[in-house]
Amino acid sequence: MNVSELYNLTYWIQNEIIETQIPQKYQTLQQILQQNAQPNQQKQRFESQKDNLIAAIEKVPFKLIRVRV
Repeated sequence: MNVSELYNLTYWIQNEIIETQIPQKYQTLQQILQQNAQPNQQKQRFESQKDNLIAAIEKVPFKLIRVRV
């Protein structure tokens, strides 16, 4: 991977992953799942957080990434 490819990858990650808040959506879902895994804790519904995360990931244009072997 050369420098321009690395720069383009960081730009792509910023635009397609960070700005669409995928890490935050994942973290929200993970926190609920961790709480639900604890004994004696009231269980929270997590379907909307899961659906939001999946919808955000499905919109990511992965085809724009070229893999060189």
